[in-house]
Amino acid sequence: MNPPRLLHIAAFFDSCAFDGGSPQESGAAKKVLELLEQESSGVQLVHSVLKEIDYPRTPQKVKAAALQCIQSLEVPLQAEEIPHKKRIEAIIVGNGSREKMKSDAEHVFLAFRNHANYFVTVDNRLLKKSTEIYRYTDSLKIVRPSELLDVIGCQF
Repeated sequence: MNPPRLLHIAAFFDSCAFDGGSPQESGAAKKVLELLEQESSGVQLVHSVLKEIDYPRTPQKVKAAALQCIQSLEVPLQAEEIPHKKRIEAIIVGNGSREKMKSDAEHVFLAFRNHANYFVTVDNRLLKKSTEIYRYTDSLKIVRPSELLDVIGCQF
């Protein structure tokens, strides 16, 4: 059996996706990371996620994994991007607290801005917004690590 081809996949990872939450998602996250590294497409992180990685409570294994990733650069927001950022933030925040969800909305917006197909997370608050984000962007899906494995047709 040939290994899956991942060159067409642009997946950005949330910091929580590295350790997966549940044993199943942790195993899936590990497999996705291995596959992306084998394909040389690499694991991608938006620069806003890197700031979260520096939090003191972030596990050392997550910090180590993040250092191996391709990292986006912080680029000034363009005027034509402002409505997209505001709409994505409105979708992610919904009726919740803007302050609690602002960084998550930023991660999703930056994944969209960087032409990602997938934003990989185990954050249920973001996963609940996947359909609405996809409808708005017509390109970005918010998925669990196991769902990304399903997309690429791989079992672990």
